[in-house]
Amino acid sequence: MESEKLYFLIDLEHLGEAQLFPFHMHVFNPMTKQYSPYLYANSPLTGAKRELLLQIIEKGGKIAVPMKQKKTLLHQLEITEEQIPDLAPEKVHHLEERRKQLKEQVKESETNTYHFKEQLALAASEDNFSGMINHVREQVIALSPRVSSTTTLASLLAESLLFEDDLVNRTVALSYMLAKGCGITDDEAMGDLVCAAFFSHLGYTQLPHSVMKRAQTQLSEGLKKDWKKHPGLSMHLLRKARIELSERCLAIIEQHHERYDGQGFPQMKKGAHIETLALVLGAASHILEFTSGMVTGGKSALVAYVMNVKNKTYVPGMECEFGPLLEESLAHLVNTMKTESNDKDKKAA
Repeated sequence: MESEKLYFLIDLEHLGEAQLFPFHMHVFNPMTKQYSPYLYANSPLTGAKRELLLQIIEKGGKIAVPMKQKKTLLHQLEITEEQIPDLAPEKVHHLEERRKQLKEQVKESETNTYHFKEQLALAASEDNFSGMINHVREQVIALSPRVSSTTTLASLLAESLLFEDDLVNRTVALSYMLAKGCGITDDEAMGDLVCAAFFSHLGYTQLPHSVMKRAQTQLSEGLKKDWKKHPGLSMHLLRKARIELSERCLAIIEQHHERYDGQGFPQMKKGAHIETLALVLGAASHILEFTSGMVTGGKSALVAYVMNVKNKTYVPGMECEFGPLLEESLAHLVNTMKTESNDKDKKAA
């Protein structure tokens, strides 16, 4: 919570030609963020003091008045709060107003219609994530543009790109929904995660064709070594492009192949040393890559994948630990998906 404002700033022009004022004047130093007494109430603002005050202002200083003397100043100078920029109500940016309206629409829509567990089961059974992608798009474009530049970028990327049912958009959507399932909901975290999901596999574009045309478990040791360079290549491309991302977003990108048990890469981080959102993105991208056949060369059911994670019955290409928070969330999802699947089977019979 923001601390109560103790001073407000005024311009020298507000003082006019008068010499005596029934309020204290302070000087604000923007370098030190400190307020220093300059002229006490009813002390004359002589020509020399006014000249010194002008020099202070030219060097970046500001005239400040204690907030508790606001009414005294307004009455003495016969002005309103709106005439003092530091007292005028903050104007709402048009983007902020738009996001606020969109967020209200999202809340209403989510409350009435969307159930992630059921929708994930449907997407998995029909191999169609369009519904989830569109739902997440509506939520991401409603993120506040004033939280951070990364959050604003996430909103713009979603508005421009989050349409087609492809692997990147599936990864963005599933990462977002898994994070919510883990109780991560604030706009800044979601903005970092969405940008990381969009950019994490940029490095794939720099890998040899011989790496990308084979399943990951079928790569030779040399090609596997090349494949493991892609997080670093993604970071390199982002630096070259001078895309301004938060430190957490960059950490998510760099660490999305780290695993909770320390068996990941590139730094073999372990447990709490890994950014939580990197584990979320790692889980989402690995689930989708494994079930689509990119890992082993053969497609598999999403329900079966998550069940194996829950029971720790790993098959080749699945040796990955995402930590207790994600495992608990995935276990809850698979129970629902199994129920949905059983209900469909009964109806079919």
